[in-house]
Amino acid sequence: MILFAPVWGPVFIVVGAKAVLQELRSTGRPASGEVAPLTGGVGRFPLVMTAGLTMVFAAMFSTWLALGLQPEGLARIPVALVAASLASSLLFFPVVLVAAALAMGAAQKKARRASSK
Repeated sequence: MILFAPVWGPVFIVVGAKAVLQELRSTGRPASGEVAPLTGGVGRFPLVMTAGLTMVFAAMFSTWLALGLQPEGLARIPVALVAASLASSLLFFPVVLVAAALAMGAAQKKARRASSK
């Protein structure tokens, strides 16, 4: 799994974008303003995760190119893509895990309250 770390960022971005599109298609309107960990639903969870990953990816990619880091010439672009992917994966993946754990905990708490009534 470590060997595929450079491609996790774009894969998560594509999967998140697909989830956002499916949610929009299924409801016919944008998701509610509620945040998933607070309500126990999915809400805007895919949108927040996709936006976060995309922002980290774009920031790292543009920083790599702006600072003129190695290598020189056109080889800089693929290296910047790999660095941005790795950064988005390693920096944002813990956020995804914590948010998912909070969302599952909130959903479980909501289900327990509903079953106890």
